[in-house]
Amino acid sequence: MCCLVVKLKNVLFKKLSYFFIIFFFVIILSLLVFRQVALLLGGQQVNELLRAHGSESEFSRIKVLTETSFVQFQNQTGERPWIYPISPYITNRHIPKFLRFPPGALETVFGEGQCESVAASLGFMAETIGYSVYQTNIITNTRAHTGMTLVSPQNESIYIDPLYGLIGYYQGQFLSFKEVQRLILSGVEPGRLFYAVGSKPDFSFYQTITAESVSGFQGQGLVINFTLDKIDQTITLGAVDGAPADVIGAGEALGISPHFHYIGSRYDRSWQRMLRSKNAVKITFIMVGDVQESILKTSPLPEISGNRASWWVTPADPLRLYDDQTPYKWPLHKNYQNIDQVMIEPIFVN
Repeated sequence: MCCLVVKLKNVLFKKLSYFFIIFFFVIILSLLVFRQVALLLGGQQVNELLRAHGSESEFSRIKVLTETSFVQFQNQTGERPWIYPISPYITNRHIPKFLRFPPGALETVFGEGQCESVAASLGFMAETIGYSVYQTNIITNTRAHTGMTLVSPQNESIYIDPLYGLIGYYQGQFLSFKEVQRLILSGVEPGRLFYAVGSKPDFSFYQTITAESVSGFQGQGLVINFTLDKIDQTITLGAVDGAPADVIGAGEALGISPHFHYIGSRYDRSWQRMLRSKNAVKITFIMVGDVQESILKTSPLPEISGNRASWWVTPADPLRLYDDQTPYKWPLHKNYQNIDQVMIEPIFVN
């Protein structure tokens, strides 16, 4: 009887081993096929467009790329397809090159998503014809947005906003985003700083840019630093409703950007977020669920009770949220926790 049990265990182990080996090879083969389809579709699309519209000049190439992304995403729903969350895994630099997907390949194939998806698609197409590409994240007091910076083989930096169909271009010269911001702060109207591929260009985001606005390339570090005006009475951002959307809107209305609605790492692991105050206040985050202390990396350290984390903030001691210190978890796109409500209470010192 004992020998029979051992034999059965061995047979079962062999069958399971064969199953997992076959399953592994099916996954690898599927990735290879999917990757090749994405590369062919993306590369073929760009080459056909350049042949059809001409590519004699830098400007014509940039215009074709921008117009392609703009038109492709113009009538989409803005919803992220179910497959997008796997992007951090299949584009990871540690994956062998023959399996690794270029960033933006999925977005180019599916043609759905928000500003970062449009930018990724543009970047993927631009890389196929020799540009270096850098996702450019921009955060103002009231808005957040993503564009793409292309660097030509001649080392010319070109900022493009494919969601709105805008190319940084002024007085016959391409512009980087830093140049766009500098010119806006010097008094030049945003509408004069872009070439628009659409018939009804939208410059509203760029009208929110101030000296306090920050920008940076994805993965290369960014400090988001905003200041609360003097708080004389308790204010709340959002309602306790199990969702962060109203916290985002309230942060925009208060002028501290929409990016104080989560803890952990959500948009870019290299970020740090800092919230200052012109007077001493107590800031409390009421989380969706109990506070996940393992992903809450802050200075000063909080007081935690159930679903609440609180800090005492003074003009000399801001609240710092270290997204860049968040430990890795599986899956990566769940490496954060939403904030349900923010309470800000003044501290009166005699």
